[in-house]
Amino acid sequence: MKLSLTKGSQILLTGVTGFVGKVVLEEILRRREELNLGTVYVLIREKGDATSPDDRFMKEVASSPCFSELPGNWTRHVKVVSGDLTRDELALQEATIIGLRERVTHIINCAASDEIDLPNAAAAAANITSPINV
Repeated sequence: MKLSLTKGSQILLTGVTGFVGKVVLEEILRRREELNLGTVYVLIREKGDATSPDDRFMKEVASSPCFSELPGNWTRHVKVVSGDLTRDELALQEATIIGLRERVTHIINCAASDEIDLPNAAAAAANITSPINV
């Protein structure tokens, strides 16, 4: 991955609960010092069963074997943001939007749906509208 960052750069990463998103997060955290990276904000939506984004991060992301080679405190460089790519303004609170606009220097969108039998409207919302919303 070719990424050029300035000192203290902060990234908003989407799709971190998926395979590609996890690999991208691991790569940028592993190269954190080389990339002069500050914080990585990961946008995660609440699941239908009311599983919070923070819980999803710990269960679906942080526990993944791909992070096993990172230092034990790697999660301190990651901040979970509760949001939904399919909704206007990502369903973020106004204060969160302002904070992200002030801090985030780069956006990496790894969110997508790869379901083959997804209805066209749902596939378009996931793979076209969502990146536009970001």
